[in-house]
Amino acid sequence: MRERETHVQPELLTKLDTIGLTHPEYISVCYALVSRDLLLLNVLNRKAQERLQEDVEGITNPTTQDEFSDGKGVYTPERELFHQEIIEDLLTPLAQPETPKFYILAGPPGAGKTTAIPEFIDSATTVVTDPTLIQKKLISDFDESDYAKVLATKDEAFDIAEKLIDKAFEKRLSITSESTLQNLPWATRSLKNSEKFDYRTEIIFIHKPLEQCFVDAIEKRKRPISLNYLFKSVQGYENLIYFDEFPDVTVTVVEKTSNHKQSIIYRTDRGELKDNVRFLEIKNHVDSLKNLRQAE
Repeated sequence: MRERETHVQPELLTKLDTIGLTHPEYISVCYALVSRDLLLLNVLNRKAQERLQEDVEGITNPTTQDEFSDGKGVYTPERELFHQEIIEDLLTPLAQPETPKFYILAGPPGAGKTTAIPEFIDSATTVVTDPTLIQKKLISDFDESDYAKVLATKDEAFDIAEKLIDKAFEKRLSITSESTLQNLPWATRSLKNSEKFDYRTEIIFIHKPLEQCFVDAIEKRKRPISLNYLFKSVQGYENLIYFDEFPDVTVTVVEKTSNHKQSIIYRTDRGELKDNVRFLEIKNHVDSLKNLRQAE
């Protein structure tokens, strides 16, 4: 545990501690993100990663996946039944849409993907495959700020989310997944499955200045995100151009500003994002952060 600053709210200090930063370093990160001081950001990220590595050395965290499965995706019959109950609970209230859609709500952490769901998606016909919602059903007293419980249930929650998507395809319900788009294989597989089941596919990418994303992810969420994860998420901007060229995939880019205004700067299925001047300006601005991520 790092030394605590007495003039700052304890809750904020606890969050910063879980991502390896002190409060003065947090302030420095915010400054460096605005000024694009890459040298300072690199030093701060290295420090944070080293501290986090020290914290986990020698500690083993058994997971619910370890406890209830063989490690290859096969769970005990009792646990599998529990999974099916969770899936049915999430699917039962939904109505079948006229034309099922597969949505990927994308963007860096803290951009406001979850809060954008009611604005862009029909919640009456769409299952939201959010692993956090599943974690809350796995553990009755689940708390996003309890890092041990987050780690213990993360892998199993992702396993259930995959089953939930398969069941939603089977029932022809619309599906929403959230992603930074940094994981190219996952997103590619998702889009190919959508095409296989004859779904209309839309990627809604939400951009917000990364310094604001970082602040909001720290101060407005129960579970903060690390500086390293923020840097990793930048790959999503490059991957979005790749997915924009997929046939029959509609891409919408929403730009949010620091004064809470937003505008749609791109929406089409014609693969023209690589020529969109405003998006390229945004991408060039964030690209400088890609090389700062550290191995974990």
